[in-house]
Amino acid sequence: MLNSLDLLIYVFIAMTVLSIIGVILQFAVKNEKVKKVSFYFAAALGAVLSVFKYLSTPHTGLYTGQIVIGFGLAALAIAAVVLQLVKKDEKSFKLARILTTVSVIGGMISTFLI
Repeated sequence: MLNSLDLLIYVFIAMTVLSIIGVILQFAVKNEKVKKVSFYFAAALGAVLSVFKYLSTPHTGLYTGQIVIGFGLAALAIAAVVLQLVKKDEKSFKLARILTTVSVIGGMISTFLI
């Protein structure tokens, strides 16, 4: 019988695997359509991880810095999507993928370790 801690561990493992797959697919795949889909998936995952960070942090006033870091990482993911939508060249898309990668990896580190 699974308890809630077991389910939480499974969710964290799934988030980690999805994050790793999303980040790798952004840079390793040659197909542009798959790159864009993985980019949008990773950007959404980066924003969701920041929301998880916000929801899991106690709101007692002692952890305001961690909440700001979480929102900053979400802002990186949103900025990456806006950058990709506004500028359509390959250089800006590469920068957007890097911003999304920083958001996802920072979100994972922030959710697990801080």
